[in-house]
Amino acid sequence: DNAKKEMITSIETLTDNVSGIINYYFGMEVFNSDNIDTKIINFNKVTINDLELLSKKIKIAMIYLLGGSNEKK
Repeated sequence: DNAKKEMITSIETLTDNVSGIINYYFGMEVFNSDNIDTKIINFNKVTINDLELLSKKIKIAMIYLLGGSNEKK
């Protein structure tokens, strides 16, 4: 529920400034994306089961291992 609330808050702030408004309408035109109200309705419909099903479709492509030391040079 907290993740949904954060996503919805992010969507609602898309039109808080001029560049956000431009990007919002650009995305609607170019990518045929939904309007804010439709996005919020769809986010509220997402269930834990939906996320579990989605997680089964995700595959790890690569794992990075970063190394280092505490030595000062």
